[in-house]
Amino acid sequence: PPSLVNPTLARWFPPPQDNANAQNRHRKTCQNWLLQTPLLGYASAYTAFAHCTGIDKKMIATLERPALFMTAAHDLNSTPAMSEKLTHIVPKAQHYIVENAYHMFPLTHAPQTAKQIMSFLRAQNMVLAE
Repeated sequence: PPSLVNPTLARWFPPPQDNANAQNRHRKTCQNWLLQTPLLGYASAYTAFAHCTGIDKKMIATLERPALFMTAAHDLNSTPAMSEKLTHIVPKAQHYIVENAYHMFPLTHAPQTAKQIMSFLRAQNMVLAE
């Protein structure tokens, strides 16, 4: 229902603006997704996130593969500080903050997100071909 969707969209996006057509289009896309999502499934996922106490630091510190933690500068859910903190725990980790972005940055900043992921993969010699 809209009573659940609107607060979620407020966390995921900046306030709607008349001149921000792409931003408003992305917001509307997510609004439609959320309105079509079964309420029980959404509530279950939200409850899991709300009650999560975090990742076991000892376990994640054993991650041996390179890791990239990306976060939006204005994300209220997964903050830039969280990504930076993970780089101090995970041995081969890097973090990247997407400026002027909110929670849905992979949608709203797709080219920038893809470019950063590809740069990370190239640096790890993990890209076979483009």
